[in-house]
Amino acid sequence: MILLLGGHVVKVGLGPLINAWLARGVVTHVALNGAAAIHDFELAAFGGTSEDVETGLADGSFGMAEETGAEMNAAVTAAARANQGMGEGLALALAQRKQLPGAEASILLAAQEHGVPVTVHAAIGAEIIHQHPAADGAAIGDTSHRDFRRLAHALVALDDGGVVLNLGS
Repeated sequence: MILLLGGHVVKVGLGPLINAWLARGVVTHVALNGAAAIHDFELAAFGGTSEDVETGLADGSFGMAEETGAEMNAAVTAAARANQGMGEGLALALAQRKQLPGAEASILLAAQEHGVPVTVHAAIGAEIIHQHPAADGAAIGDTSHRDFRRLAHALVALDDGGVVLNLGS
């Protein structure tokens, strides 16, 4: 089973359910959009998500979470240098953090723990971390494209049977 996940799946707290599927070996690949990766990273690293979208849009602060942008962009840049995908790079960055108040909710960490490929598919310029000064467009494109190729390869493997489940809002 390949899971395609949107941001709201993670933001509303369904990470532990997905993680139970990963632990049971039900899921063979997880593909997150950029918003899902951001929410997952924030939940794991900080114990909550940084944005109240309605308030942030109204006062102009939407997407300005310094820690999220700095840490995620550093992880993406390191992943590009190591020829890794974005999902792998973000999972490794989380695993190396000293404090993870929301580790049990993290799909990125659970996928890494259970050896399940996790890919991130960024909408270049549309994610809140892309407006951060540390954003490296080449690294974002490289790691997200590498993950796209990994997902495409996983989809080909379904030729003998399987399911793709697209969960989002």
